[in-house]
Amino acid sequence: MGRSSSVTFRRVAQIIGGEVAAQVFESEIAERAVEVAGVFALDGTQLATTDGTFDSVDMTPLMGQIKDAIVTHNHPGDQRDTGIDPAYSSFSNGDITVAMRGDVYQMRAVTPEATFVMTRPRGGWPDAREVIAARREIGTRYKEEAKARAAAANPGGYTMGDLQRAGMSRYQHDVNNDLFRRFDIPYARTPRTR
Repeated sequence: MGRSSSVTFRRVAQIIGGEVAAQVFESEIAERAVEVAGVFALDGTQLATTDGTFDSVDMTPLMGQIKDAIVTHNHPGDQRDTGIDPAYSSFSNGDITVAMRGDVYQMRAVTPEATFVMTRPRGGWPDAREVIAARREIGTRYKEEAKARAAAANPGGYTMGDLQRAGMSRYQHDVNNDLFRRFDIPYARTPRTR
């Protein structure tokens, strides 16, 4: 094995260590009622944690520690009253902005039902403002399409439940899937097993 092969192997082993540490942490926070964030070096060393509220976690105190790290956090369980199915509760504008401005290696989010992962592209993160503007444009299109489907299925008026059935419960994941494809950002949603 040549020198470059051994360097590549060490780098891959290092990244796997960080991802495994993040996954262990995620198993501990997936069902918490408040958001919790953790930062891991690629070798798996836990660098920081912080607690938030039921619908957010302030990552500002972590910004000095997240460059080239793996950042994970949970999206608390039952968000059905927001119209979002926890199995599709992907990244928010804030999550995406933190990942890009903080130059993280990987941003992760876990719910009781799924894990979402976006990884820094080989050429680096695109401009966060441009990505968020595109996310708003894609999101508007998705909302309008869901409203049209709900209205067509319910001519007398539609409810939040009708919107969910028309696709809004998957909104975050579907929008992010399109967004990340547009910007060549590696993205995955994996169902969790309990």
